[in-house]
Amino acid sequence: MQQPEQVRAAFERDIGNKVLFIKDGKLLFINGIRLKAIADRKMYFASLRARQAQPIVILAELPPEQAFDLWKQHVLGDKPN
Repeated sequence: MQQPEQVRAAFERDIGNKVLFIKDGKLLFINGIRLKAIADRKMYFASLRARQAQPIVILAELPPEQAFDLWKQHVLGDKPN
């Protein structure tokens, strides 16, 4: 079991560096796109949604704790409280 601060640090690295989203119950990201480099996130996220056949949940659009909980579920296999 990892320490809570290590888990939080891993999440902060992921959420800051990747466009993370959930599609078909899987946590995915877009290779080569850094979240910090996107100037107009709202437009980028709308474009990303438009390219998907199924609905997606973009973690960067969620409140931080909700995004962290979803991330943990998929990365660590944690069940929601």
